[in-house]
Amino acid sequence: MDKTRRTSGFTLIEVLVTIAILGFLATVVLMSGGESRAKARDVERKNNITQLSLALRAYAEQFDEYPNANDGTCSHNTSFSVSGCMQVLVSEGFINELPSDTMSGFSYYYDNCCNGGCTNSGQYRLWIESETDQNGLDFNWWDDTTLGATTCDDPS
Repeated sequence: MDKTRRTSGFTLIEVLVTIAILGFLATVVLMSGGESRAKARDVERKNNITQLSLALRAYAEQFDEYPNANDGTCSHNTSFSVSGCMQVLVSEGFINELPSDTMSGFSYYYDNCCNGGCTNSGQYRLWIESETDQNGLDFNWWDDTTLGATTCDDPS
């Protein structure tokens, strides 16, 4: 009686090849996920800018001016600080809290200095840096709610 020995299972080579393929696929998925997260954070920033713009318009309708140096420090890099002029939007009840960015090094900016000086006119700049390319723009500029366009110079 001739017994044939039969084994079932995978060879070491087959297991190693399968692990390598799965590792490659996991790397591809994780790399594409990072870009998606950056885009999602940029969408959140744009939504925050939109809400701030609406609050600014409501403020201007009530007080006939945008927040300015009379409301606190109002230069582009201090407007969102504790003593900054944007705090008036919170204290007057136009928004619950000022947005803060979760990524270090990214800040929101606002000022009403446009076309030759700080005024209480109907002009302001509101912007934030983005992680992803915004059609070649370094900043998401908003001037009276128009994304990517302003009549002001870049102060940063």
